[in-house]
Amino acid sequence: MAESSVVPLLEIRDEFVTCEICLEYFDNQDKSPRILPCFHSFCCRCLESIWEKSPTGVRCPNCRQVWPVQNTISGTFPQNKVLRNLVEYLTMKNKVDEIMCHECPDSSRATMRCLDCREFMCKGCATYHKKFAVSKDHNTISIKELVNMPHDDFFQQRDMCKKHKMTLDLYCKVCATDICSSCVHVSHREHEILDLKDVYEANMDHIKTILKDIQTSSERPQKYTSRLSEQNATLDSMKENILKHIDHSFEESIHKLSEKRKQMKEDVISNIDKQKADRNEQMKLIEQSEVLKVDHVLHCKQAVQFARAADFIEMAPTLED
Repeated sequence: MAESSVVPLLEIRDEFVTCEICLEYFDNQDKSPRILPCFHSFCCRCLESIWEKSPTGVRCPNCRQVWPVQNTISGTFPQNKVLRNLVEYLTMKNKVDEIMCHECPDSSRATMRCLDCREFMCKGCATYHKKFAVSKDHNTISIKELVNMPHDDFFQQRDMCKKHKMTLDLYCKVCATDICSSCVHVSHREHEILDLKDVYEANMDHIKTILKDIQTSSERPQKYTSRLSEQNATLDSMKENILKHIDHSFEESIHKLSEKRKQMKEDVISNIDKQKADRNEQMKLIEQSEVLKVDHVLHCKQAVQFARAADFIEMAPTLED
């Protein structure tokens, strides 16, 4: 079930990046995708509307669990960065002709993008961009190539350091954040610094291993459910045989065992029904657990497939939990 929900990049459609409540596109403002602890995501604006009607917390429209809010929705529930990345991709894919150059004073239509600066440019500005010393080694590609590149390449584009305008390719273990080479000498001196790629791959391998274990473990509840169903069938057969035996005994000594027959039948029926009810309750709990597991597995798979390195590292502890 979860396998069919994870789609290739080029097959991503609008419904994957719209809020289930208002059916509007997610964005990076008031409709930014916010993920609840149950791994269901809705836009920030809809969650605020739900919270206004229930001050005790936000009740998830899908699983009905209630989650308390601390001061604000955006401050309580983190942004779903997987959906945020998909929104960025679909916005660019569907509105290629509306993307404007970041450099032109006349705001010409953009045809290129610098993968290092992560800025859109027209062809002329892209040519000048390559001539500047600070950006002469930057990689620029056409927007058409960008939209059609493999999802591994698209979502693994590294962010730029807002302070130093350099690629975030290192990871500070002390501060648990991605940094650039200049950050190391400015605000992270004497901290343990790791290569961002190494940290990403280690977290990716760890989450993949856990995900594989979870999927494998799904076979055990299915076998247990089957065994419980077989036991219920056996109990039904047992009930039928016992009732027949009681009737036969009653016929042989109708006067003497009249009350005894009644009591025995009630005891048997009550006992069997209770046992069946207990097993049915266990099967219900297993089914609920599997539904929740599917949501968690889907979220993990989407993170594995679509999250950027830095985002994935940030999400890794939650995914592991």
